[in-house]
Amino acid sequence: MALFCILTIGDYREITIRKQGKPLKKVLYINIQYVNLAFDIVLKLSAMKESCEKYEQQITKAKETIGLIEQELHQVRLKLQNDPNNAIYMQELKNISLDMTITLNELEHSESALENCISQQNS
Repeated sequence: MALFCILTIGDYREITIRKQGKPLKKVLYINIQYVNLAFDIVLKLSAMKESCEKYEQQITKAKETIGLIEQELHQVRLKLQNDPNNAIYMQELKNISLDMTITLNELEHSESALENCISQQNS
């Protein structure tokens, strides 16, 4: 979360945007009526950056989940080698395959959303 510090001296306003205590940006405005517009722009940019971070986190989580699902899939395949006609193992295999498909779709969606987010920030 970004923190805004405002210093007003006469008609001048200096706005410092801080994140985790470190200054990110310092802007000096002569005309005070533009300060609200500047805040709107900064808030939108901050929200866009946070939304991009959200997609990065979703991608990381999906990749972790895929790793776990692959381990489960390996275990079920080993069980099926020993007992290929076991209905319970077959059902587990179907469920794991469905989980993998859903997670891969989520990963693809998050990667696409991240690309869109980044392209919006750059434009």
